Amino acid sequence: YFDKFGNSIAKPEVKKVDANVTVESVLNKYLTAIGGKSAAEKIKTLSQVGTATSAAIPAPLNYVSKTDVSGKYMMHLSMNGMSIMKQVLNGATGYMSQQGQKMDLDAATIAEMKSMSQPVKELEMLTKKDLKLNGIEKIDEQDAYVVVDGKSSSYYSVATGLKIAD
Repeated sequence: YFDKFGNSIAKPEVKKVDANVTVESVLNKYLTAIGGKSAAEKIKTLSQVGTATSAAIPAPLNYVSKTDVSGKYMMHLSMNGMSIMKQVLNGATGYMSQQGQKMDLDAATIAEMKSMSQPVKELEMLTKKDLKLNGIEKIDEQDAYVVVDGKSSSYYSVATGLKIAD
């Protein structure tokens, strides 16, 4: 086992979850921690903008992501104004482009992206019946509930209810 820096670490200890804690209670605690379910339901669009720099890349990498409640999603990576990668989902169809090559998304990829393209994905997660609560793990020295949704896991602080990692 390795930490986020590639250093060897001991096998993480997975703690048992109290019997009265469910996926629903973990998600509701998160929604309460961010202002309540009704406030989260009022969020219609989420826009994220960022920049990353590294010695390995010659110029800053720009990131733009937009998501709305109708299932539309757009993510764009660019450098010096040139598009490196772009993913677009208009709710029913979508495409991915990378370095000038464009590919339409297949039905399975569209379904997967739709489930991830919500401004507050926990609202949609509350409607799912196939989520699993996989114990408690340490994330950044905090105990976190592990909620598994298909291939992805989300980590919520046991103490605060806030999401620590995806």
